Amino acid sequence: MTTTTNPEASRAAEPLVPLRSPERDALLAAVERIRDTVLADAPTAERERTLPPDTLAAFRAEGLFKIGAPRVLGGLEIDPLTLVEVYEAVARLDGSAAWSLMIGAQGVGSLGSTASDQACEEIFGGDWPHTAGQIHGRSTVEPVAGGYVFTGNWSFASGIRHATWVSFDARYPGETAPGGQGMLIGVAPASAVTVIDDWYVSGLSGSGSCSFSLDGLFVPEHRTYTFPPRQRRGGPKYLLPEFAFSGLIGLMSGLARRSLDDIADLTRSKRRPFSSGTVAERAHFQHVLGELDTELNAARAYSSSKNSGRPASTESSRRPGCAVPSPPR
Repeated sequence: MTTTTNPEASRAAEPLVPLRSPERDALLAAVERIRDTVLADAPTAERERTLPPDTLAAFRAEGLFKIGAPRVLGGLEIDPLTLVEVYEAVARLDGSAAWSLMIGAQGVGSLGSTASDQACEEIFGGDWPHTAGQIHGRSTVEPVAGGYVFTGNWSFASGIRHATWVSFDARYPGETAPGGQGMLIGVAPASAVTVIDDWYVSGLSGSGSCSFSLDGLFVPEHRTYTFPPRQRRGGPKYLLPEFAFSGLIGLMSGLARRSLDDIADLTRSKRRPFSSGTVAERAHFQHVLGELDTELNAARAYSSSKNSGRPASTESSRRPGCAVPSPPR
């Protein structure tokens, strides 16, 4: 009896082999090199409510803001699993610093993969850019000769105090768009927006996630695009929504690990009333801490398995995007 094999089924049954970026080890070593700087700056970040200059300079010097951008523009375009590991390593040092890095690196990556050639020449033509921005603002857009005029207010623009470019949105009528509205994204130099000093919070204080406003700002057409955007450059990972939110996986995992580490350290010297030993020596505490550690490791293993087969191609080919409504004219 002859047995035939379906090659497609055979390939589907093969285990996913992690497709890792060659820079992985160097990037994790870079995080370790700047460890003392990030830790020392954490209180300053909380007090000043933004990423401190020394940590910003350290991120820049080690090329960490390049990890999300296409290689064709000078970025590293690293794979999603390595993204998780880098953000996780920074989050174990300081959550606000990790958030600022994640927003900055992935924001540059999004612009680099979707912006027009002329816009990329402006954005990436000098020093490596820092981006901030937000969508779903209270905003309007008006078409004019050569571009559009944006007016509005946007909140939660993490990293805007050190950004060089800012992205923002406005809705417009679109017959083919969901709900009858399309979304137009504009990009402008950070010097063109007004930063609103309203970031007074108890968590992620150092992320500098202030609001910003525009009042009749003209944006040339080449620095606008409709949402969802058409991918113009970069590999397959840019087809995933914000790189499948892999950055958040690393951020939350790193924060959780730092929390468990701090709890373990605290309980080594903390004692319960009328108890001869420390909390760390209590069997119940060890049991609960072990359960939490196991849950975290399981979550990391699950995210790793989901991200392992997602490549970060170095190709710079242009890719057709999905159909989007035409911007207002």
